[in-house]
Amino acid sequence: EWAIDFVRRSVHTVLRRFERGEVGAGGLAKAEALVTQRIMEFVRMTPEQRANPNLKIPQSMRESPTVVPYAYLSEQTKRIQPFRDKRWLLKDALEELVKSEVLIKVDPVTSIMKYKTRGGAVYELGPNLLNALEKRRG
Repeated sequence: EWAIDFVRRSVHTVLRRFERGEVGAGGLAKAEALVTQRIMEFVRMTPEQRANPNLKIPQSMRESPTVVPYAYLSEQTKRIQPFRDKRWLLKDALEELVKSEVLIKVDPVTSIMKYKTRGGAVYELGPNLLNALEKRRG
């Protein structure tokens, strides 16, 4: 009995990792999955946690969990594979997440005026991610 349960749990875990794009996919799919994980971690943080200077989150964006600075994502991904040797992969993954409406890229003028950035890229959570978050809560 315990062996059957063990195998079922193992198969379920591997299947879930495939569905999330964490394994068995090309570099871009894995990169998207990892960026999405970092975004979800950001969403779950408190404003006090976002105030950590090592996270590179501008003060104007610490209160809102729906506004994610590029600098934060860059800092969170620079030491992990597949980004370590392919820094361009973060931008490609972000472009794909924008295309799929997981994120919305804020235009530079709005980024400067609304979020008080110095021109750095800023992303807002897109409708597909907001809908997924609502389903999890409800």
